[in-house]
Amino acid sequence: MSIFGDVDIASIPDDGFKIEPDWYRAVIVKAGYNENEQTGHESLKLEWTIDDPESDYHGWSLFDNLLTPRGMLQDELEDKKLKFRLSFLKKRLRRGLDLSEEEMVTANPSDLVSKVAYVKVVNTVDRDDEDTTYNNIRDALSERLYEEKFGNVEATMGL
Repeated sequence: MSIFGDVDIASIPDDGFKIEPDWYRAVIVKAGYNENEQTGHESLKLEWTIDDPESDYHGWSLFDNLLTPRGMLQDELEDKKLKFRLSFLKKRLRRGLDLSEEEMVTANPSDLVSKVAYVKVVNTVDRDDEDTTYNNIRDALSERLYEEKFGNVEATMGL
């Protein structure tokens, strides 16, 4: 008998860690800060888990690592690149978690745990190794915004 026995080899993915690009319902299971040793800036690290029992990826983890302004001085925002990178955090909190600016100012990482959103997964090829692909979150929409954009959540997600 061959190594694969009676299994159709074509039914086995080449990359077992790759999540197909699409929108997935996900929940934040961990949230905390990481410090970049080179810059000293802090990032908000979110661990999401795909929460769709009908999906092949149910229970799989995805990660967001978003630069925060914690410890920065207001004049540092004159750096346009830094200001641009901070906009990802604001966008994720506003669109993905439906937080107002007032809520963003007072939110702590622990407040984000158990929040649900629909995340858009894309695959990015490693610059140095074209055989390596990473799952990245390109966008996140709160349940309300997802429903406004795509209609009935249950119908589109097979729930």
